[in-house]
Amino acid sequence: MATAFAHNFTSVRNPFLSQLEFDSDRARGQAIGDFMLQIMLASGMNIQHQVNDCEAAADWTESTSGTFDLTIEATIKRVGTNAIHLESTAACNGTQYVETRLHHASAVIAPDASGIKGQDWNDTQFVGFYQHFATAGHFTTLGDLQFALVNYLDGSGEVVGTKINVPVPTVEDKWQRVELDIKAERRDRVVAIRFYCANADAGDDIYIDNITRYLFSSGKGPMMGPCQFYPIASGEVLVRGDYVTLAEGNSNAEVTKQVAADKVNSIGIVVVGGTGVAGGTVHAAIQTFGPAFARANETITTGLGIEWATGQELDLSDVTSELHSLGKALVAGVADEDSLVFIQPVNSDS
Repeated sequence: MATAFAHNFTSVRNPFLSQLEFDSDRARGQAIGDFMLQIMLASGMNIQHQVNDCEAAADWTESTSGTFDLTIEATIKRVGTNAIHLESTAACNGTQYVETRLHHASAVIAPDASGIKGQDWNDTQFVGFYQHFATAGHFTTLGDLQFALVNYLDGSGEVVGTKINVPVPTVEDKWQRVELDIKAERRDRVVAIRFYCANADAGDDIYIDNITRYLFSSGKGPMMGPCQFYPIASGEVLVRGDYVTLAEGNSNAEVTKQVAADKVNSIGIVVVGGTGVAGGTVHAAIQTFGPAFARANETITTGLGIEWATGQELDLSDVTSELHSLGKALVAGVADEDSLVFIQPVNSDS
């Protein structure tokens, strides 16, 4: 049943769940679907799958060897033993790609009754992975690297979906987690994934590691803890990945986007956002407990309190008591602009 949540259920009545924007082409069982999604968010239950671990070059094929190439890198990696190294060996124009059909935990999908090795991805809405570049200026123009699903359609065969721009790295020599929204993509029989290269600069390279997909996102990675539903303050616009604080001076426990003056009042991260209206009838789902992915704004020390920083990032807490911090870092050796994992809330003083 889990694979039907994102595809077969939609909400036309519930103002909160309508913001999830799940596919509605075969909507049914709406009341049951609404209830199940609310329970999943409230309990912190997500749907997550590893797509490819980026450990083996043999998992991938190149459309144009000598122009856009893939090799395995054992030194520069984030998860496991290896990462994949992509290089625009010659100038690329957006037609060159690398592809894998081992897109279910790095394994081949069993064929269906028609012999098609396709997988239904409608249980998830996001694709996420780590990326890294070692030289300034490499793959730093939006559109240089793109991601696409290849989906099988009866009567049409294999159809390449939208080429989605991969967010560019912000600094060199850092592993940063990025994610792509695939809700709008046809994904009922995914047979392959591709990285396309439109980088016209020969010799540029970038590294990718641990590709995953998941249903609910907290902006930098999968939701990994329970959410609470808060009304959004009137006129306030909250999007996935925003840190929020309780709005002062009202009795409805409304939430607003985090600003520097309110750092000690952080309560969590937006999983499902929206635009607030008078009366507080539009709600946001806020992850308020458990581990979460984030990006550092400065060097972070494991076990110390962390708090909101400019750019929806995190830095070390500067409040007197760590009890008032948003959470504590779980990963050692995190530098400015690195991705990290932290846990919230803080329940003991440092």
